[in-house]
This record gives sequence, structure tokens and C-alpha cells, in this order.
Amino acid sequence: MKDWRLHIFSDFDGTIALTDVCIDIIDKFSNREPYLTLLATGKLTLKDFWHQVLKTFPSNLSIEEMIQFVKQTVQVDPYFVEFVNFCKENQIPFEILSDGFDFYIQATLDKFGITDIPYFGNQLVKTNDHYEPVFVYANESCQCENVGSCKRNIALSRLADDEVLVYIGDGYSDFCMVEYSDIIFAKSILSRYCNEKRIPHYNFKTFLEIINVLKKLLREKKIKPRRQAQLNRKKAFENE
Repeated sequence: MKDWRLHIFSDFDGTIALTDVCIDIIDKFSNREPYLTLLATGKLTLKDFWHQVLKTFPSNLSIEEMIQFVKQTVQVDPYFVEFVNFCKENQIPFEILSDGFDFYIQATLDKFGITDIPYFGNQLVKTNDHYEPVFVYANESCQCENVGSCKRNIALSRLADDEVLVYIGDGYSDFCMVEYSDIIFAKSILSRYCNEKRIPHYNFKTFLEIINVLKKLLREKKIKPRRQAQLNRKKAFENE
């Protein structure tokens, strides 16, 4: 019988961070409307949303100012630091996959003294008098609807043959990921999606519940892949 290991990936906004930090930044330095409504009604793609809303930011606004705002205001799940320590103590790889921006993920980790966690997100660059988004992990073969980064491709490229893919998330950008994940922790919109698609998952409110479930699975040696997720991963590699 194969000895499977865990490899955990998590969304950031609304999952690790208690709010959508992107929206917090927009509300502080600009306005979310009419852009958010246009995005929600399908009149703007996510990429177009960011191109347009970033042009409304003050031309003299620096990344450093945004970083300081994040450090002053961001709140994370009350058990997230404990979860990070749990992963380190059990030698479980843990990585963050975000369709937000990498600079505020780093700012958040710095605020809470968390180091050595790989994270993947979009980037901001200053061009002339405004910021532009750079979707570093976009992929033309990705079937995810209206996202900037292909979380699936990042995760699958980093998953070893003897690892079980654990995913933690809450929103639209996580829909694709759960199709390829073995153990899923979901809340909010993602939990409803899993229910509609009949994808087995654990509902959670805080990372403490995730810690407790994983401890139980490890203790009872019930770590194994989900058959449908394995098949989906195989198809994804064949289609690349």
C-alpha cells in the first residue's frame, strides 16, 4: 500500500485574510464602482476590471503606501498562524495560490512574522502615471472562467507523485482547483459550488477545524487520493 503525503494549497482573500484585500485597497485609494458591478454582471472580464480600476488610483500612490495600509488593517483567520506551525511541525508543504496581488500577501505574512511560505499571485507594475496588472500565471489552456491566474497549473506543477492535494478556499477563483483536489476544505461560495457538483468536501469556518480534521486523517492513516481528482489531473497533463 502506497504511503501518501499531504501537500496543502490555500486561497488567500476571504480564506486566509478575513476580507478581500484587493477590495479593501480599492476602497481606500479609489472607488470600486461602477467597475465591480460591471464585473459582476459580465460586462467586464476580471483582467479588464483591473486594467480599468487601477487607472483611477492616484498617480503619486506608491506600492509602499499600499503595503503600509495592508499591514495596518489586514486581519487573518485567528488560527492561521497555528495552522502554519502545524504544517511545519508535520513537515507538510503549504503554499498560497491567489488571484490577487503578491505584494499584499507578502505584507500580510510579514505582519504576522510568517516566513518560508511559497506564494503565487498577480503583480503590479507602474507604467507612466498609473499601475498595470501583470498576470504572471495566466495560461491559455486554462478552462477557469474569468480568472487572472491558473491556480490549477501552479498546483499540479508542484505536486509530487506521492502527494495528496489538499485545497482550502472560499470563492469563484477556486472552482477549478477543487475539480483536481483530493481533500477539500470549503466555505461560502465554494462550499455551495461543491454541493452543486457533488464534490466531497469539509465545510469550515476557521483553520482550527482544518487542523483537527487533518490530525484525525493522519492519526487514522486515511490519507489517500480521490479517484475523480486523479483522473482529472491525468487529463490535464494529457491536454497540456
